[in-house]
Formats: sequence, structure tokens, C-alpha cells
Amino acid sequence: MSRNFKRRITLAVIIYIMINCFAWGIMKAYINSHNCVSRDKLVMAKISDTENGKKVSVIGGSITILDEKHRENDVYSSIKTLIPLKIRVAEEIFAEAAEKISE
Repeated sequence: MSRNFKRRITLAVIIYIMINCFAWGIMKAYINSHNCVSRDKLVMAKISDTENGKKVSVIGGSITILDEKHRENDVYSSIKTLIPLKIRVAEEIFAEAAEKISE
């Protein structure tokens, strides 16, 4: 590898680390100031189990990742229609193979 390539890679890694540290610092400052003023306490990130799947919450906002048995909803169906046919067929084949193996 040339010296310029190594310098570019090193610079890219350093910039990536700096951006992540900056984002973490901003989130930490926001959480600390919010927790000092408000009664409801925020956490930076939290993963919890629900009856439908996993709930991931980041600074007050949350998203639920559904289990296999709860995925037949509108969002999952619409996303599944956007996936190319070859990938959907491969997913169904792997899912059937996993069911047969687990039996």
C-alpha cells in the first residue's frame, strides 16, 4: 500500500471517531440537561422485551422490532413487497428448511 492510501485510511478512521464522539457528547449533554429540569428521566439507549418483540428506545423515541409470529402487519407486508422476488423466495426456502430442521 502506498503512503497516501494509509494516510487516507487513518484520516477517515480519525474523522469517524471524532464524529461519533461529538454525537455522543451532544446526546449526553441533552440527556443531562433534560434530566435536571424534568421529572421523567431519559436514557441514551434502552432495549426491553415486550409481548410483540423487542422495543428499542433512543432518547425518548422508540421502535418495536417484531418477533416472527407478529410480523404479519401492514408495515412488514409493504416492506416485503418492495424486496425483489428472488430474495423473498430464498427467504421462504430458508424459513421452511429451518422449520424442518427444528422438528
